[in-house]
Amino acid sequence: MDAFIITCEHGGNRIPASYRQLFRGQRALLDSHRGYDPGALVMATTLAGTFRAPLVASTTSRLLIDLNRSMGIRNSFPRRPARRRPRPVYRSSTSITAPIAGR
Repeated sequence: MDAFIITCEHGGNRIPASYRQLFRGQRALLDSHRGYDPGALVMATTLAGTFRAPLVASTTSRLLIDLNRSMGIRNSFPRRPARRRPRPVYRSSTSITAPIAGR
């Protein structure tokens, strides 16, 4: 049997503490499909268990960074509805996802 790696890029709607002020008052948006893919992490976890495959998952909201995009692509950092749209802080996606990768 071929080896698999299961990935789940939009598994949650968590916002790291250093970015929370950017999403103040946006709980409904974070809880919507725009914030994450409800059920994706459960499905990915089940698939990883079924195939005995490693799981690489992120629970950081795609409204902060869309992990399906390359870092050099402008929409890696999605637009958020806000009164004042802050300029994105460009950090390596590793700094955002590193806590998840260690699971």
